[in-house]
Amino acid sequence: MDVPAACFSTASSGYFLPIFPLSQRIRLRHHAAMARIVFTPQLRRFVETPELETDAVTVREALEAAFAVNPRLRGYVLDDQGHLRANVVIFIDGRRMRELKALSDALLPGSVVHVLQALSGG
Repeated sequence: MDVPAACFSTASSGYFLPIFPLSQRIRLRHHAAMARIVFTPQLRRFVETPELETDAVTVREALEAAFAVNPRLRGYVLDDQGHLRANVVIFIDGRRMRELKALSDALLPGSVVHVLQALSGG
């Protein structure tokens, strides 16, 4: 997607930062590495799960970017209070997420977030 240069501001770090709302930023790619959110096949059996790149700095922001693409996904990942469902586990760069209610664990540029639905039965 070609985006006019006027749509970006330059941060002191030298990265180009988009000045679009989060729902539009998930589709833009720029020179800075972006976090990637991936949903495992277990969730894909029930609802379409986008794999996307986002400039989110927390897990909640990354999830909100995915929910903007498919709002039905929210009910499979979060409960009515907006907390992570008991049967869902999130890993950030291979480590299990610590903050399960606020979902405020930090993401770095290039982080990979895996969202898994726990399996049960035998």
